[in-house]
Amino acid sequence: ELMKLNDEYQILFLAGGASMQFCQIPMNMLNENESAAYMDVGSWSKKAIKEGKLFGKVDIVASSADKNYSYMPKNFSIPDSAKYFHITTNETIHGVQMQTIPDSPIPMIGDMSSDIFSRAIDFNKFDMIYAGAQKNMGPSGVTLVVLKESLLGKVSRQIPTMLDYRNHIKD
Repeated sequence: ELMKLNDEYQILFLAGGASMQFCQIPMNMLNENESAAYMDVGSWSKKAIKEGKLFGKVDIVASSADKNYSYMPKNFSIPDSAKYFHITTNETIHGVQMQTIPDSPIPMIGDMSSDIFSRAIDFNKFDMIYAGAQKNMGPSGVTLVVLKESLLGKVSRQIPTMLDYRNHIKD
């Protein structure tokens, strides 16, 4: 209700913090021969990119590494062939925040650990959002995961029970 989301979305509270999502997302959504698009805006996105490479190809479509992550990239293209587009909306270590959420032709996933519920955002632009609860809404170690169930069940690998989002939705 607070996020103004429709019934397409499932709300999960999981363990492992946002860092667990760095691997859990590509494990659930990316086959080995598929690619995902990532925006590289600092420490947190670099960690997500590293984990994404364990499960498929990672296409870095925008980066601010050239200026030590001091800005949020603009004017970039997102390939239609990628399975999803991953962004980090607020990079706390380098002190930059995405002021405008981009439009995406493919499912968009947002790490909103540092700024979820801190400002008005159209959450419906996202197909999945995750956030470590300790920064804005709850105890350390709890992670809010909001996702469209239609993203799931498309990978050929077997996913461990506790890392398969579908098992948490069923419960």
